[in-house]
Amino acid sequence: GNASARITLHTADQADVSSLRRLVSSLGSRRFDVIIDDGSHQPLDQLNSFFLLFALVRPGGVYVIEDIGSSWNRAYGHLRPNQPNDEQLERTALGLVGRWLERGELPAAGSGKAPPEWPGTVLDVPTRDYLTRCIECMRFEAGQDGATCLIRKRPSCDASAGTTEL
Repeated sequence: GNASARITLHTADQADVSSLRRLVSSLGSRRFDVIIDDGSHQPLDQLNSFFLLFALVRPGGVYVIEDIGSSWNRAYGHLRPNQPNDEQLERTALGLVGRWLERGELPAAGSGKAPPEWPGTVLDVPTRDYLTRCIECMRFEAGQDGATCLIRKRPSCDASAGTTEL
């Protein structure tokens, strides 16, 4: 079939959690093989989008976040202006998510264990538990044009198990 007929584009304002929640609500029970976040590149926006939209990925699907290296760019409010290497990628907000998932210790915002950027996120206990259960792996790729994070959902993850109430 026609590839463009199988591809849909949905947009929301990443800086506005209400906009993200409206998007999730408007999609109802639809699930996607791939979701690509190539939005604001602000680490907090990337985290909130991931926390809210990952539930829309089908089991076995992939959530992709472009330009996570913005954590090192002064234009995005961060103080590390160099291109990140693999070791530095693990220190981004998403790298922290990956490390904490490996340890089974992904803390919810306000838990006292979260890094400083967590209080502005929508990561609550049900979302944390869902992510811990459903993320199969996170992979970081650094290249000349930036860095990308690929997050695969476990094939066994229940697609109907949502996260936070909208």
